[in-house]
Amino acid sequence: MDETEDRPVLVGVIALVGVSLIVGLIVGVVALGGARVFGLSGGGGGGGGGAAVEPTLSLPPVTETATASGPLITLTPGDEGEEGGGEESAPASPTEPTTTTTEAAEGEITLQVSTTTAGPMERIDVSGIYTGGDGAILTIQRFTDGSWNDIAANAAVSGELFSTYIALGRPGENRIRAIDPSADVASNEVSVTIG
Repeated sequence: MDETEDRPVLVGVIALVGVSLIVGLIVGVVALGGARVFGLSGGGGGGGGGAAVEPTLSLPPVTETATASGPLITLTPGDEGEEGGGEESAPASPTEPTTTTTEAAEGEITLQVSTTTAGPMERIDVSGIYTGGDGAILTIQRFTDGSWNDIAANAAVSGELFSTYIALGRPGENRIRAIDPSADVASNEVSVTIG
């Protein structure tokens, strides 16, 4: 083979490399310009006409919150119970319901439920406060056939608070309460209608 025959191949390879370099340079310039237009540049110095924005984190100042002298109970309107009401707080707006707040006495169990109407065997959350009863195990009872009967639900008191849930199947009005059998202390009664 002669040198003259290899020359067209060499010229073709050089032309191909040259065209690739030019196309790569054009694509790079277009990508760099597009990044600056859309604000995707790495920030820092440089042109592009926009100022670099530094990320910031701002935290509010730490302040001490006031604590209440005892546990507070918030009841929905109409749930004052037989033990008497409390102090009515004024609504913040005409559409906001009023709430009743009562400070519990030492050795008193205050019971509340998540709903006063439920379907048969629907979960009903039961919670409350047992002032001075930290560590006690409360039994939830239902008034049936003239006497109080245990429901298969107990609640441990921790930090004077307790919570559990019940499911009632008996249709109609069901009166429930919580009792500390070791101290013979009973809570207020709450009525739940099943149906």
